[in-house]
Amino acid sequence: MALTRLHSTRDFFRIWFYWKTQALVIFLTIVGLIMFFSYAYTPDYDSTAKILILPRTGEGMLISAGKDETRVAPVSSQDINTEIELLISDEVIKETIRSFEKVGLGLKLEEKSLSKYITDFIKKVINEILIFIRLKERLSPFDQNVVLLRDSLEIEPIAMSNIIFVTLTAESPKAAKVVLDRLMEIYIEHHKDVFTKEEGVQFFDEQANVYRKKLELAEKKYKKFQNEFCIIDLPRQNQTNIELLSELQKTLSNIEITVDEYKSRTDILHKLLAKNDNDIIITKEMRTIPAIVKLEEATVPLLIKRSEIMKTYIPSSRAYKDINGQIETIRNDIRNEILKAIRTDEMELETLLAKQRSLQNKIDRLHDEAVALNQKERELKELEREVELHRNNYMLYSSKAEDARIYSDRKKRDLSNVSIADQASTPVKAAFPNRIIMLVISLVVGLFAAIGTPFFLEFLDHSIKTSHEIEDLISLPVICSLPEVKS
Repeated sequence: MALTRLHSTRDFFRIWFYWKTQALVIFLTIVGLIMFFSYAYTPDYDSTAKILILPRTGEGMLISAGKDETRVAPVSSQDINTEIELLISDEVIKETIRSFEKVGLGLKLEEKSLSKYITDFIKKVINEILIFIRLKERLSPFDQNVVLLRDSLEIEPIAMSNIIFVTLTAESPKAAKVVLDRLMEIYIEHHKDVFTKEEGVQFFDEQANVYRKKLELAEKKYKKFQNEFCIIDLPRQNQTNIELLSELQKTLSNIEITVDEYKSRTDILHKLLAKNDNDIIITKEMRTIPAIVKLEEATVPLLIKRSEIMKTYIPSSRAYKDINGQIETIRNDIRNEILKAIRTDEMELETLLAKQRSLQNKIDRLHDEAVALNQKERELKELEREVELHRNNYMLYSSKAEDARIYSDRKKRDLSNVSIADQASTPVKAAFPNRIIMLVISLVVGLFAAIGTPFFLEFLDHSIKTSHEIEDLISLPVICSLPEVKS
């Protein structure tokens, strides 16, 4: 029955001892494979060297210890990165390989062990497959050595210092030292050649003149653009335009609200006037008109008097007709006042609509101006970037030309701001594999595998081994159990 849970510590030990043979096999297999790899793998040796970059004065002269000099140019990260790029440049790598053309680099051992034969064969097969499917190009022996030397080099600047740490990994410790020494020599010579070429001064001068002309042209375009569009302070102009646009939009919103109110009141008055042909009902909107309020007040006594007359006279009597005529006259006056109010609101509405159209036109014009200002601001920034770019390039090449002159003078005195702080040493101990660490790793990994394997096998095994499993399977208690009798 497959393992689902542990009932007690006794189950833990029972399962482990039941599968102890398999656990021991797994443990010994892992330890054996890792240790076989550590002994069968061809050891790699690391040879190291250190490059020191010295600070310079403002004139490019070296600063030695104890010299009082206030014009020191400290070494920057750009200087360190420049030296690293020079160290791994094609010129240095290829020249180093050419110097070993007759004897070979020797980074790989010639004698072949069985494991090395197998490893090299697998690498060769994989390489041929990649070449066949055109994921990789076939390299010449020289290019293969270039790739090998690049892959074997590890260059790292030491933090908070002016030192570059160079490591070369090889299967032969002597070859690692010899190749790294030669690489350092070629790098120093290449460094001097790069920074002291006489033709470099002329090149940098030409480039400085080119960018000086470009800078003058860019500045003329920039000034012409400012004069053409009357640009004094474009961000402030743009901000002022935006603020004015915001104020006009607020005014327009208020006018739109007023227009809606006039339209609403006019429509309501039209509807009320149409519905009340015989009897005028004074609404809330009509009470805002003073004349209508006074006429309504004058109507009230007449209505009271007409009610008293109706008690005595009939509707066809002269008294009733007189009072009724007076009421009708006042109502007609109310209708006329309503019509006057409607015409007044309509005239006011037309004025507001005209003002609204005018404001809308101003807003549209300001919006177009804002868009145009934004476009001009982008164009102005582009011109500023162009001016700044040409100015930086002009200053860079001017500085480079001056540096080239200084370095040319330094070459005559055989001076350099780079030196080998620590020559390459012959490695005594292999960098990889470390057999003690490999043994510790194999023991730890094997121990964890040996502990976990019995429980994995128990999980896969569906046979019944204990009375608890029978009880769980058939839900019946076990009365007794007999141990296995071995003959």
